[in-house]
Amino acid sequence: MAMEQLYGDYYSSYNELQGRMAAMRERPITIREKNFPSDVLDVCAIYGTWLYGKYTQILLIAISQDGNRNVLPIAFAIVDKENLESWEFFLTNLRRYVISNGNICIISDRGKGLIAANRRFGVPWRSIYCIRHIAANFHRDYKNADWKRQVVATVYELKPHIFCQKMIRLESDMEGQTNTSFQQWLGTMELWQWPQSFDEGFRYGQITTNLVEGVNAVLLKTRYLSIASVFSATFYRLATLMPRMGQ
Repeated sequence: MAMEQLYGDYYSSYNELQGRMAAMRERPITIREKNFPSDVLDVCAIYGTWLYGKYTQILLIAISQDGNRNVLPIAFAIVDKENLESWEFFLTNLRRYVISNGNICIISDRGKGLIAANRRFGVPWRSIYCIRHIAANFHRDYKNADWKRQVVATVYELKPHIFCQKMIRLESDMEGQTNTSFQQWLGTMELWQWPQSFDEGFRYGQITTNLVEGVNAVLLKTRYLSIASVFSATFYRLATLMPRMGQ
């Protein structure tokens, strides 16, 4: 009852969104108004996280970082679930309204809906994968901490010849102890999509989606609120952040 008095009813809150969106359009937060370095949108991390409380929707987030290591939230969307349609909606609008650069690197997990949307999208963005998610999925399948450490060390390796040596060692350690080799486990992942030594510099040293999850932690408490309050809290926090970052 107290939450509803402060932030509004969870269900009627949806009726307030149109008015708040109209108000935002009158004074939008736009990246182009700010004096950010030219490399601001060369790398973008995207991620989906659950809303809490009475809602079951997903908050999709896109984050970039400038040359001064400032973290820049650039897009948010609330969708029913993570699937091909929701990610296609998000990427299409990200491309249309925020990112005009076709030579961008997108860092993400390996969600099936997101992978399918990237393939259908048709924009030449380089889609690479977060090492923390790769390592977690690998450990889930093989339950071997030493192999997991080797995977992480292999991804972080910068020299191609040492990367190949580490791959050979890992394959050797796994041989005879599992039904699938590491190469087979990687499946359709291209070599430029996961190790640093073959990313051609497009990552700018970004290995994980931690940028997104850092912003996600900042917004954590807002995800318990009514939908209109989630919208407003996100908007006003960014409205406070952007002028400081543009200085």
